[in-house]
Amino acid sequence: MFKQLEEYYTDFIIQRSDETCNYVLNTHAKYNELSKETQNIIGELLSKLPEDLKGLWQKYEEKENEQIELMFELIYQQGLKDGLYIRDRERRYNIKERR
Repeated sequence: MFKQLEEYYTDFIIQRSDETCNYVLNTHAKYNELSKETQNIIGELLSKLPEDLKGLWQKYEEKENEQIELMFELIYQQGLKDGLYIRDRERRYNIKERR
């Protein structure tokens, strides 16, 4: 049962991270501006890169994307743990929400 819960938790983290990143990043003007600038630079680099190095560039991009995906998952996972910890402390010490 613990294994199933762990798999569900991992799947949830991955799915929620993707949803959150897609929404937040797609609606953030500065991020979109930087993304376009980055894509322009990459396009320029690729146009000047010899054919024999383009495969190496593709491998680099794949590894970089894997690293970024893992980073977002770890950040989201830690945020969820922090939220659960705070909620636990609120309940344990009977802290009421102030509004």
